[in-house]
Amino acid sequence: MTIGNYCETLGTLVRRGLVDIDLVYEFWGHNLLLYVEKLRPVTEGAMKQSDQAWFGEGEQGNWEYLCNELKKLEQKLAKTR
Repeated sequence: MTIGNYCETLGTLVRRGLVDIDLVYEFWGHNLLLYVEKLRPVTEGAMKQSDQAWFGEGEQGNWEYLCNELKKLEQKLAKTR
């Protein structure tokens, strides 16, 4: 839950333009994407068990938005290397 809340909040800040995605990537790098993928089965299972939507449900959640933006940035960086 702690990492999920952190990612959801960070995604909100990036989506609203309050934190730059480059800064997030500089701080976390690819590791944040790895954490999210490792946690996905846990969060999906918890959502099913509690019958409650959490991160990234319905419209694209801020957690999912953050991951998509990080993936886009990684692709852009890979082209320039």
